Amino acid sequence: MPAEATAAPKGVRARNLIKQFLQVFLPLSVAFGLIVAYIYFSELKRERLVHQADGASHIKLGKQLLREELESVVSDLMILARHTEFSGTGPKQPGPGRLDHLEREFLIFTEKKRRYDQIRLIDTRGMEVIRVNFNAGRPGIVPQERLQDKRHRYYVRDTLRLGMGEVFVSPLDLNIEHGKVEIPPKPMIRFATPLFNGEGEKRGMVIINYLASRLIEKFNDVVADANNHVMITTADGFWLSSPQSALPQDPGAGHGHKFESRFPQIWERIRQSDSGQFYGGDGLITFDTIYPASEARQASHGTSPATHGSGRRRDKGDSWKIVTRLPQRALDAGVHRIITKLALIAGPVYMLLIAGGWWLATVRTQRLQAEDELRRRARQQAAVAQFGQQALSGVGLDALMNMIVKQVAEVLGVEYCKILELLPGGEAFLLRAGTGWKPGLVGLATVPAGMDSQAGYTLASSDPVIVRDLRQDARFDGPRLLRDYGIVSGMSVIIHGGNQPFGVLGAHTSRQQEFTKDDIHFLQAVANILSEAIALESARAKTHLQTSALEATAEGIVITDRDGNIQWVNTAYTRLTGYAFDEVVGRNPRILKSGKHDRAFYKDLWDTIVSGRTWHGELWNKRKDGSLYPEEETITPVLDDTGEIIHFVGIKRDITERQQLQRQLQQAQKMEAIGQLTGGIAHDFNNILVSIMGYTELAREEIRRYRDGKLERYLDEVYNSGRRARDLVAQMLAFSRGGEMELKPLLLAPLLKESLKMLGSTLPSSIELHTEFEEGLPPVMTDPVQLQQLVMNLCINARDAMEGRGSMTIGLRRISGMAAECRSCHERVTGDHIELFVQDAGHGIKPDRLDRIFDPFFTTKEVGKGTGMGLSMVHGIMHGHHGHILVDSQPGRGSTFRLLFPLAGGRADAADTEDGGKSRPPQQLLDAHILVVDDETSVGQFLAELLENHGARVAVETDSHAALENFRADPEAFDLVVTDQTMPGLSGAELAQAMLRIRPALPVVLCTGYSDQVDEAGAKALGIRGYLEKPLASDAFLRRISELLREVPAGAKGAATREKL
Repeated sequence: MPAEATAAPKGVRARNLIKQFLQVFLPLSVAFGLIVAYIYFSELKRERLVHQADGASHIKLGKQLLREELESVVSDLMILARHTEFSGTGPKQPGPGRLDHLEREFLIFTEKKRRYDQIRLIDTRGMEVIRVNFNAGRPGIVPQERLQDKRHRYYVRDTLRLGMGEVFVSPLDLNIEHGKVEIPPKPMIRFATPLFNGEGEKRGMVIINYLASRLIEKFNDVVADANNHVMITTADGFWLSSPQSALPQDPGAGHGHKFESRFPQIWERIRQSDSGQFYGGDGLITFDTIYPASEARQASHGTSPATHGSGRRRDKGDSWKIVTRLPQRALDAGVHRIITKLALIAGPVYMLLIAGGWWLATVRTQRLQAEDELRRRARQQAAVAQFGQQALSGVGLDALMNMIVKQVAEVLGVEYCKILELLPGGEAFLLRAGTGWKPGLVGLATVPAGMDSQAGYTLASSDPVIVRDLRQDARFDGPRLLRDYGIVSGMSVIIHGGNQPFGVLGAHTSRQQEFTKDDIHFLQAVANILSEAIALESARAKTHLQTSALEATAEGIVITDRDGNIQWVNTAYTRLTGYAFDEVVGRNPRILKSGKHDRAFYKDLWDTIVSGRTWHGELWNKRKDGSLYPEEETITPVLDDTGEIIHFVGIKRDITERQQLQRQLQQAQKMEAIGQLTGGIAHDFNNILVSIMGYTELAREEIRRYRDGKLERYLDEVYNSGRRARDLVAQMLAFSRGGEMELKPLLLAPLLKESLKMLGSTLPSSIELHTEFEEGLPPVMTDPVQLQQLVMNLCINARDAMEGRGSMTIGLRRISGMAAECRSCHERVTGDHIELFVQDAGHGIKPDRLDRIFDPFFTTKEVGKGTGMGLSMVHGIMHGHHGHILVDSQPGRGSTFRLLFPLAGGRADAADTEDGGKSRPPQQLLDAHILVVDDETSVGQFLAELLENHGARVAVETDSHAALENFRADPEAFDLVVTDQTMPGLSGAELAQAMLRIRPALPVVLCTGYSDQVDEAGAKALGIRGYLEKPLASDAFLRRISELLREVPAGAKGAATREKL
C-alpha cells in the first residue's frame, strides 16, 4: 500500500476530538463547579451558624451569671432585713444589747459573704446606727463615734420613699467617704430596703455596698474562653469590661473610655435595641441587655419597680449591654480554611475530570470515526457487490463501465472518474468511459502512456498511485486532460487484462483530498471487477464460476446440476434462506416454494432455462423458519463446449426493502404528478376564468344602462359561478403546494357547510349524510383549506369503511372539562374544545391496529385502493392547529373520529365580503397609454376593453418578443405595462426585467394564473411594482393600475402623456 494513503485527515480527527471533548467536558465542568459552589456555601453557612451559636452562648452565659449574682445580693439584703428589727414605737434606737447583737450578725455576714464593702443600718433620720466595713478582707465594726450622718445622700432619701418589701438599687458608682472618692477607687452598687416595726411604722433601712469589681471578675472568668471578645458596657457606652481590661470607673469621675469611641457604627446599632446579632465591618456582633433594677425587683418578689437615686425610674438609663465581637479576621480565617480544604479536594478531582473527559472524548471520537469508516466501507462494499452482480448478469461492457464511473465518483465524493484503455502499441490511452468530462471527449480523447503522465506512471508501477497535489508532485507531469480541469488530487489503479494490462481506472477531484486505505481498496476492487468483466466478455462460458465475482457479490448464489439439484451455495444464500450449507446441498430448490405462485409460473421458469435462455424475474420464497420474503432472481444456464447445459447458476437478492421504497416512491411520484397537473390546469383554467369573469363584468356594466334586472341576475350567477371556480382552483393549488397553514379565528359551521357541498361528487347516493351542528359555538383558529382537507380525508375513509352504503354523521359540539389522551400523539388533553366528529357505520377498527392508523403508509385497504397517507395528513394538520384526535371504534359497530380544536379566545374574522363584483371601480383613470402583453388573445382583449372603458389608451401584444421590440422602438410611448407571467418566448418576469433595464421607473403589473417561478415578493425584488393573480377582480385591477399611475412623478411619465399634460 502506498505511503500516501491515510486512515483519515489529521486535521479532521483533531477537530472532531476537540469537539467531542468540549461536548463532554463543559457539562461536567459546570456540574462540578455547581457542586463545589454548593459545598463551599454549605460549609460557609455551617461556619457562620457555629460562630452565631457560640456568640449567643457566651451572651446567654454572661447574662445568666449577672442575673444570678444580682438575685443573690437581693436575697442577702432581704435576709438582713428580716433579722434586723427596732423595738418601741418612737424614734429611739435599739438598746445597747440589741445593737451589739446586730453588729455581730452584720460582721459575721460580711466575713462569710466577702463581697460586700459595707453593710449599714440607718435610722429614719439618716443616721448610721450600725456599719460594718469589709476592710479589704478584714471586716470590722465601725465605732459609734465614727458613724456618719447620711441623710443627704440620694440612696437614703430614695430608700425612705419605698414601701414594705421594696428594694432600691443604685447605679454603679465609686464609694465616697467624707465627701471624697475613696482611694483606691471602689466601684459600688448599693442595695437598700426600708425596715418596719410590728405596727408597720418605718424605722430605718438596711444598705449593702456591693463590690462590683467582684461581679466583673466572675464575668470575665466565665467567658474567658471567648478570647477576650466578650464585653460589658453601661447604657451610655462606658466599658465595665473590655477586650483589654476592666475599666469600672464612673464616667463623671473616671477614665471616659467608651465602647462608642472605638466602635461607633456597632454602638449605633446596639443602643437601638435590647438584643440582636449582626455582621458588620468589624466582624460578628452579638449583644443583649440586662437591667439590674428589674432583676432586683424580680428577685425581691415585689410588684412595684425598684427606684433609684433621684426617685425617678432608672431602668433604661442604668442598663448594661453584654456584647461579643468575633473579629473579621477570625471570620476570614474560617473562609480561608474552607477554600483551602476545597482546593485540596477539588483540584485533583478537577484534573481527573479533565483527564476523564479527554479519555471519553477520545473513545467517542474513535467510535464515531469507526462508524463513519464502516458506513463508507459499507457503501463501497455495496457498490462492489452491485458491480459484481451486473458483471455476472451479462450486461454489456460499455454499460457496465458507464455505470462504474458514475457510481465510483459518487461513492468517493469526487467530480471526475475515468477508465483509460491502453491502445495497441502501448503509446497512448483512450478515454473509454468517464464522468465529469465535457461531452464528446469519451471515446475520442487520448492520453500519453509515457512515464510523464499519471496513467503511464500507474501502468509502470505495481501499486496504486495516489496524488495529494498534482501541482507539487515531482514524479510526473499532469497530462493536458487533467490540467485543463484543474485536477489537484486523485488516485489510479491498473485494470489487468489477459496477457497485458487493459488500462487504468482513475478518480480525480479539483480540490485537495486525502484518500484512505479503504478508498484504495475500493478502487482496486472495482478495477478487479472490471478485469473480470473484460475476461467474461471474451470467454463468458468459461468464467461464470470465477471465485472473484462470486465473492464480490452480496447476493445469494446457488449452483445446480442439469436436473436442478443444488451443488453449491454461498454464505449470502444461507443467510437469505436460513438453511445451512449442508442442509441444501443435494436437495432441490423447491424447498423454498412459498405457495404464492401457480404451476404455470414455475413451468415457464423451467422452460426458459432449459431452453438455454436466462430467466430473470421476481418471486416469493419461504425461509426455513416459514417466513415469506420477495426476491429478485436471475437463473442462467451454463453450457459446456458442445453447447449442452451442465449447470444452472441462480443469483438471489432480497427485495423487501426495495419494494417498500418503490411503493413509497410511486406514491410520492403520484402526489408530485397531481401537483404538476394541478399547476398546469390552474394556469390555463385561470386564463379562461379571466375571460369569463371579465367579459361577464363588462356585460353587467353595459346591462345596467338598460335596467334589465332579470338579465343582470343571470350575469350575476355566471360571475358567482366563476368565483366558485376560482376558489376551487385556489384550493387545488393549496393542496398541491402543501404550504404552511395560515390560522385565523373562524366559525367552523359555515366552513363545514361549504365543505359538505364539495362532498356531493365524492359520496355515492347510497350513503345517507346527517349533520349535527350545535348552535352558538365560539370560533377556533383554523386554516379553511386545511380544514376542508381534514373533512375530505375523514369522509372518504368513512365511505370506504362502509363500502359505499350506510349512514354517516358529521357534527360540531362544545366539549368542557376534557380529560383524555390523544390517539395520535398520546399527549394528555384537558380543558375546553370544539369537537368536529365524523361517525360512520362501517366495519370498525381492530384494537391492535388503533395505535398504527396514523403511521405514514399504514393501510388495511387492498393494494391500489389506499395510500396510507390520509390519516397521517389528518394527524399533521390537526397538530398544526394545536389540536388533538380521539378515536372511538369497535369491530363491526363503526368508528367515530373526534377532532378537538382549542378555542380561539376572540371574535371570528369576518366572512368573505366580495359582493360578486358589484363594487364600483374608479370611473376614470389618469389619461395614460398602457401596453398589455398576454399570449391569450381573449385575455388581452378583455383587459384592453376594461382599461379603455375607464379612460386609458391601450396597445395589446400577444407575443412577448414583439412587445419588447415595440417597447424598445419607443420606450417613452407607454405609461404602464401589464404582462402575463407564463408565455412562450420570454416570461413576464423576463420581459419586465428587460423593459426596466431600458426604463427603470416604468410601472409594471405582473399577472399570473399560476407560477412556481415567481411570487409577489420575488416580483418586488425584480423591481415589478404590481403583482396580481388571475382570475382578476376588475375593481382591484383598476385600483392597482390607478395607484401605480398616481405614484409615477410627472417627469417620469411617457412622452405621449406628457405632451397631453
